[in-house]
Amino acid sequence: MRWLDDPDDLDGAVAATVARAMRVVAQADGMVHPRELALIAQFESELPDGVEPQSTLSAGDVQVLLRSVVMVALADGRISEAEEQAIAAIATEHGVSASDLEALVEGVKRDFLEYFAGRATFRASVLEVAQELGLRPPELAALRGEA
Repeated sequence: MRWLDDPDDLDGAVAATVARAMRVVAQADGMVHPRELALIAQFESELPDGVEPQSTLSAGDVQVLLRSVVMVALADGRISEAEEQAIAAIATEHGVSASDLEALVEGVKRDFLEYFAGRATFRASVLEVAQELGLRPPELAALRGEA
């Protein structure tokens, strides 16, 4: 996914903050899925050693943080209620409104699904997941290549 492609673009302390938040969300529902762990491990493998998380982030860094935690929550195919609450708490901590968070989550879902919809092997599964995630008919049509 494009916001996780190059952790080197993030300041080390910001990247450590993102990694910590990813772990919080992954553990929120008490079931850390192997795909969640793999995503976090991939991200953390690019972090410099010994960097501590920071609490103050730029608006752009907050967007990366939130997109990253939503992606972790989606790694097992759905966002649980506990994960949703953890994400909302992180958003609130960084001054992001509920409506802005909702738009961001929808954007991540679309990005996630569009990425896999372009691969023939996953297309049918992607459409099923899209329906389960509550994407609207025009968005489903776009994933099918009808729009």
